Amino acid sequence: MTMSSSESEGGPLGGSDVFQLAFEHAPIGIVVVTVEGEIRWANRAVSEILRRSRDSLAGMDWQEIVHADDIDLDRLDLEKAMVLGGSSYTIERRCLRGDGTVVPTQLDVSVLMGKDGTADALVAHVQDITDRYDTLAQLAAAHDEVVATQKRSAALVERSSDIICIIDVHGMITYHSPAAERLLGWPAGIVDFPFVDIVHPADRSMLVNEFRALLREPSNTATAEARIIAASGDWRHVEIVATNRIADPAVSGVVANVRDVSDRVEAAARITWQAFHDPLTGLPNRALLTDRLTMATERAGRMGTRCALLFIDLDRFKVINDSLGHETGDQLLVEVARRLTTTVRSSDTVARLGGDEFVVLVEGSRDDEVLALADRLSRVIATPIELPHGTVNTTTSIGIAFASDQIGGSNLLRDADTALYRAKEKGRNRFHVFTDSLRAAALRRAEVDRGLRSALGDERLRIHVQPIVDLATGESAWVEALVRFEDDNANLELPGEYLEVAEESGLIVQVGQVVVDLACEAMARWRRDLGERAPRRVAVNVSARELASPGFLPFLLSVLSRHELDPSSLALEFTESTVIGADRHTLRAVSRLKDLGVSMSVDDFGTGYSSLAYLKRFPINTVKLDRTFVAGLGTDQSDAEIVRAVVSLGDALALAVVAEGIETAAQLQVLQEFGCTYGQGFLLGTPIAPEFFDPDVASKVIADTKAGWAVS
Repeated sequence: MTMSSSESEGGPLGGSDVFQLAFEHAPIGIVVVTVEGEIRWANRAVSEILRRSRDSLAGMDWQEIVHADDIDLDRLDLEKAMVLGGSSYTIERRCLRGDGTVVPTQLDVSVLMGKDGTADALVAHVQDITDRYDTLAQLAAAHDEVVATQKRSAALVERSSDIICIIDVHGMITYHSPAAERLLGWPAGIVDFPFVDIVHPADRSMLVNEFRALLREPSNTATAEARIIAASGDWRHVEIVATNRIADPAVSGVVANVRDVSDRVEAAARITWQAFHDPLTGLPNRALLTDRLTMATERAGRMGTRCALLFIDLDRFKVINDSLGHETGDQLLVEVARRLTTTVRSSDTVARLGGDEFVVLVEGSRDDEVLALADRLSRVIATPIELPHGTVNTTTSIGIAFASDQIGGSNLLRDADTALYRAKEKGRNRFHVFTDSLRAAALRRAEVDRGLRSALGDERLRIHVQPIVDLATGESAWVEALVRFEDDNANLELPGEYLEVAEESGLIVQVGQVVVDLACEAMARWRRDLGERAPRRVAVNVSARELASPGFLPFLLSVLSRHELDPSSLALEFTESTVIGADRHTLRAVSRLKDLGVSMSVDDFGTGYSSLAYLKRFPINTVKLDRTFVAGLGTDQSDAEIVRAVVSLGDALALAVVAEGIETAAQLQVLQEFGCTYGQGFLLGTPIAPEFFDPDVASKVIADTKAGWAVS
C-alpha cells in the first residue's frame, strides 16, 4: 500500500483539505500503516520523533523502525487486534531513529475496517515518552537508594556497638537494637517496659528530669551519663544521647543512642585514685590529705571544735631499708600502714606523705583522747613485725598539733612536723605536742634558713682564723678556719644557728665548699706574703654529709690545684660521731685524702662515743681535746687526770694532741707540764680575719706568761 497523489491531496484516508491540514499539523505523531506493515503515510510529528524524512518513511516496513527486541510483541498485539476486529489498543515500543538512536514511544493503535468487514489499515498516534522513561528511571533509582539506605541503616543498627532505643512519651522502651543483648544480655523480644526500671536508683531522678525536659522540646537533643543494669546484675556506666522524634510518625518516640563507657569511667576512676593515693600502701597521699586538712580546719573554725594532726615517722627506717633491702622496707611500710588504719577510727584519715612519713588526721576528739591515740599508735608499731625475711623491730616519733580555729591545713601540717622534729631531738620513740614556743623556734629556723640562702647567693660568707700553737716553741703550727655570716648590715654573726639549719637543709655541703675555697685562698696568700713564717696548713671543719658526698674528694683536689697548694697544706676536722657513722665509701675517700697528704683531726675529743676502736680504724693524725676538760685544769683534779690520759694516749698511738679552749696562763702551764704538744684558745690568739693574721702573736703571749718555758 503506497501513498497516491490523490491521498496526498486528500489526506491519508481521503477527504477534505481541512482533514489534511489537521493531520499534517497535529501536535501528536500520526502514522497510517497497512495490515501488511507498510507505512502508508506519516505526519510531520512522526518525522520529528523518528528523525526520519517523510519520504524515507513512506513505503518502509514498520518492523524496520521497531527495536528488534520488541518486534515479536508488536506482532502479537496486531494479531490480537485483528481477531477482535475494529479494536484499539495502546502499546509502548522502542523505535529506531534515523540517526541510530533509540526512542521510547507510546502507540495508540486503531484498526480501520473495510466495507467488507476486514481490516484495511492501522492508524497509530505516536508519542515520544523519553521524559516519562527518565522520570521512571529516576524514581526507580530513588527507590533503590531508599531500599539500600534502609538496608544499610538496619545493618548499622544491628552491628552497632551502641544500643539504639526508642522510648515513647510514657517512658516505655518500645524498641532496642540487637546490641542490647550483646552488651547487657537483654533478650531481643523483651520490650514495653519503663526505662527507669533499668536505671541505678541514684541516677533515676536525674534521668527522669532530663527525659521530661526533652519531651517539651521537639527535635531537641540531650545528653546524660547514668548507670544501667545488665542481665548479670552488674551496673554499667553509659553515655546517652537522646533526640525527641515524637512528631515523626515513623518513630513516635525519643531515640536514645546508649554507649557503654564503663571502661572509660573505670579508667578515669583509676587515674583519679592514683592521683590521690599512695601506690604502695593505698593510703591517701599528700594531695588528698591537703584537701581533707583544708576542710577539717575550716569546719573547726566554723563549729568551734578542734582537730588534731599526728605526724608519724619511723625511727631509723633508713638503717632497716639499707640493711634488709628496699623490698623488705616496702613490706614494712605496708604493714605499718595496715596497723595505723586498724588502730584509728573509720572517720579518721591515715595518709602517707612519702618515705617513712605517715599522718593521722583526727576530728571531734578531746586532747587527752588524741594523746591516748598517739600512745596506742606508738605501742602498735613497736610490736615486732613478722616479714618474709625475718622479724623487724621499729619505733616511731610522733609530732602532734591541734587546731581550734582556721589555722589552715598547711600550717597545721607544718606545726606537726615541727613537733616531730622536737620528738626526734629528744631521742626518738616518743611523741611531742606543738606549742607556741616551738612555733617561735620554727619561725626563727625559717628566718635563719632564708638568711643562709641569701648569704650564699650574695657571697656573704666569710672566714676568721685562729692559730693552733706549738706549746714548746710558740710557733703557729697551723690555723683553723672558722666560718662567719655577714648580715645585711655587714655585721658578722657566729655560725651556731646557721650551721644547725645548714645541716638540716643540706646546705652544709655548699657552705663547706665556700669555707674550703676561702681557707685555701688565704693559705696561698700567706705563702706568698709570709714565706717561711706562714702556717704549715689550714684546717677546716667537715660534716658527715660533706664526707659522704661523692663529689667531696674531686672538689678538694680541684680547689687545691686552683690555688696551687699541696694536699699537705690542708687539714680536715670532724667530730667523733662523724667518724663512728662513716660508711665504706667515706672511709675510702678519707684514706685517699690521707694518702695524698691531707691531715685528719678528730674535733671535740672526749664528748662523743670515745671508742678507741675508731682511732685504729680511721686514718687520724690529730685529736683535739674538748675545751670542757681544759676548763677545769688547775681547779679540778678529775679533768687534769683525763687530760694527762689523753696526752699519754696520743703519745702511745703517735697522734698529735691539741688542747682546745686555753684561756688562762694556769691552764697553759698544766698542759706544758703534761707534755701536750699543741694548744688553741683565746689566750693564744682570738679568731681574726685572714688579712690580719699575725703568725707571731702566740709566741709573744707565751713569752709574757709566768709559765715560761716549763717544757723544753
